[in-house]
Formats: sequence, C-alpha cells, structure tokens
Amino acid sequence: MNEKVDYWKNYSSIAKDPAGTVFFAAIPAICTYLLNNVFFTLESVFPKINVSLFDIDMLDFPRLLRNSNAKMGLNAVSLYQDEQAQVIYQYRKYGLNYQAVADDKYCIAISTKDDWAQHDAISKESLNQKRYISYCMKNNTSVAESMFKNLGHYPNSSNILYLNSISSILQAVSDNKGYTSFLQCVFFNNVYVKNKLIRTVNLSDSSATPIVHHLVWADESSLSPAESAILHYLLDNYTAMFENAASSIK
Repeated sequence: MNEKVDYWKNYSSIAKDPAGTVFFAAIPAICTYLLNNVFFTLESVFPKINVSLFDIDMLDFPRLLRNSNAKMGLNAVSLYQDEQAQVIYQYRKYGLNYQAVADDKYCIAISTKDDWAQHDAISKESLNQKRYISYCMKNNTSVAESMFKNLGHYPNSSNILYLNSISSILQAVSDNKGYTSFLQCVFFNNVYVKNKLIRTVNLSDSSATPIVHHLVWADESSLSPAESAILHYLLDNYTAMFENAASSIK
C-alpha cells in the first residue's frame, strides 16, 4: 500500500498537480467508513484537492447522484435476487458508470457489556428480547426494510429506539441500551470497536445477503483533473484499502 501511495504522489505531480474541490457522494454507512479509513490517505496523496463528502439515500442513489453537485460516489448494492441488476439499469438510465470495488455485509453490533459479547454469533430469539436502535426515521420504512431483509432478521417492532445519527446510535449501543445493525465497514477502525466498547457478531441462525460497494461516476469527459485523479486513485486502490481496514475487526 505504501508503494501505491508513493506512486500516486508522483502521479499527482506528473498530472500537473491537480487541485480544486471534488464533491463526493456516498450512502451514510460508507461515509462513516470513508472518514475513518480513506479520506486522510486522499488528503496525503492529493494535498491540493479538497474532497467534500456528503451522504445520499441508497434506495435512490443513481438519481440523487446524477442530480447532485457530485460526479462520483460510492453505493452499497445487495446481491439479493435481481436487486443489483435493477440498480445497474438505473445507472445506465442516468448515464453513470460503475465498478464493483469491495464485498461487504450487514452485521449486528452489541455492547461489550452484553452477555452475548463473549460469543461470535447471536440467535434471532435472543435479539428479539433486546431493544433495536435504528438510524432510520419512523416514516422512512423502505431503508429499514431493505436492511432487515439483507441482514436476515426483522427486529421486534414494539421495542425500537429511533436516533438521528450513526454516532448517537453507537454511543447508545456502547452504553448497553440495545443493539443495532449496519454494514460491517462502519466498524472498521471505529473508535468504539478499537476501545472495546462495541463488538460485531453474526446471526447464528441466518446468513446475511452479500453486499457489494459500487464506485459510480459520470462520463469521464465531464470530470475535472482533480475529479479524474480521485476517481482513478480509488479505482486502483479502494479494494486493497478496504481489505486492509477489514482486518481491524478480526
């Protein structure tokens, strides 16, 4: 990885030292992952490029990306049945390119104070006795439905706490107020995991649907030199960076 960083530092100078602002969109979970694992590297490789990150809804990602200031972003796409084919159709509809760059999945996160923290897996029955802490607002059921389907578990609907940010959810989980579920990448080099306040577990009686990260971008002829530099760096390095970050929770 260090060799690649050195290569791209040389590339950035060869490519007339690209500078400027790059607007970059991602779903909320991947935004958290990027901030913890990727953006400081981009800052080091391209010191004159300011990457402005913002989140957009995964269920309408192609349209929202196309209509935003960003010309590139990262989406998470389920391999459940034909969902990936439907998303790819939407990319084409809006004139977007994509490349699969990492494999992910949804997982359960519990407090290390929880009795189940000593185990690598937990049953649905045990989860149904606990409070679920959700990132989704009560009126945004589509996002929750998609996550639960891909996780392989639907929580007890009578015992859900709704909070409005990933950070507040993780704080509540660390205090053993309940459990939550996110893409596993949320927990890579996460401060709550590194400080042994939260741990991730799998379901013992269900398998999560594989999720793939898509790097998505507009027609390359429309990209500025700075946007093109960021795009090609991520195309070349995102997979290795992701796999390296994943080792932080093993």
